[in-house]
Amino acid sequence: KIPPERRHFAVPSTAGRSPQLRNRGPGTAPAMGVRRRGARRGAQKVAESGGEASSEAPASVPQGQPQQPTRGSRASAGLKPELDEILAAIESLYADELKPFGRILRKRLAECCAPEAALQREREEGAKAKGSNLPDIDVKHLHAMCEECSELRVDPEEGGDWSAIFLDRPETFVDIYSSDDMYSEAFWAEAHEHFGILRKGDMLLPGGRYSCAQMLANRDLPFLSGFTLGQICHFVQLAISKHKVLGYSDGSVVPYAYSQSMVKEQCAKSAQPCAAIAISADGTGAPAMPFATWELARKCLCEILDASVGQDEDVPAWVPLSNVKR
Repeated sequence: KIPPERRHFAVPSTAGRSPQLRNRGPGTAPAMGVRRRGARRGAQKVAESGGEASSEAPASVPQGQPQQPTRGSRASAGLKPELDEILAAIESLYADELKPFGRILRKRLAECCAPEAALQREREEGAKAKGSNLPDIDVKHLHAMCEECSELRVDPEEGGDWSAIFLDRPETFVDIYSSDDMYSEAFWAEAHEHFGILRKGDMLLPGGRYSCAQMLANRDLPFLSGFTLGQICHFVQLAISKHKVLGYSDGSVVPYAYSQSMVKEQCAKSAQPCAAIAISADGTGAPAMPFATWELARKCLCEILDASVGQDEDVPAWVPLSNVKR
C-alpha cells in the first residue's frame, strides 16, 4: 500500500512540473497490493461468529512483485488495486492535467504496479514499446471501487468509457483533442525545425496520445519545457491534425516527412494511387493493399457490428471507430 504522504510521488509520470516525478529511479513506486473483494467482510463474519479464519490462507507475495493471478480465480481478470492506490493514481493524473478516464487510469495504475517496466517502456520507442510488460488491471474492480468511494464522482463518457473525478476539486484538465491552438508561430517553427531534420528511424513513437506524450517528455525537447503531460498530449494532437509536424506510419507516430499523410499528399499532387508509392515507418517499403469496394466495406462492417452485439438484443451494436479502422 502507498503511504498517504507519498501518494502524489509514487505514480510514474514523466512530464509536468514536479522534479520528484521526473527524476525518480526504477523501483521508487511500491508494488501494488492485490485486493480480494469480500475478504474483509468474510473476516468480519468469522470474528462475529467467534470462529477462526482458515489456516489455508494464500501465500504472501514478496514485496516489489505483483501477485500472479491463479487460474479459475477472480484475480484472473487482472490486478485489483486498493482504494488508496487508486486515489494516488487519480491524484497524479490531476497533476498531469489529464482527465482520469478509465482507460488512462488503468495505464497509470499498471505503471505504478510495475515501475521498472513502465520506465523501460518510456525509454523504448515504436514496436518495442508496444510489447511492454505492464500488468493488466481488473477494470470491473476498478470501476466498482471508484463508484463506491465517497470522494469520487464516476461519470459516463463517450465510446463506453467513464471517468473518476474528485468531488472537491476543480476540473482543470487539458482537452487533448481540442482544435484550439494557443501556441505561437515561433513555437511551431521550432517544432518544425526539430522534427524536420530527423532521419528515417530516428523517431518511432506509439500511436496513442498518452504513450507518445510520455516518450516525447523523455526527450527533454526545449520547446516542450515546462509542459505537463496533458499539454504534450494536446501538442501531439495539433502537430498531427493541423501543423503537419507529425504523422502516422504503420500505427506509429513519426515525423511528417515519413508519414502516410505525406505519401497521400504526394500522390494527390501527382494524381497517383497511394498504393503505388506506399512506404513503411522504417522506410523499407510496404506491400500494396488491395482496393476495397463499397460492397466489401459494407460486408466487413456488418461482420464487425454482428460480433459486437451483447446479451441485450434490444441495445444497438456499437464499436469504437478506432477498432473499425484497425
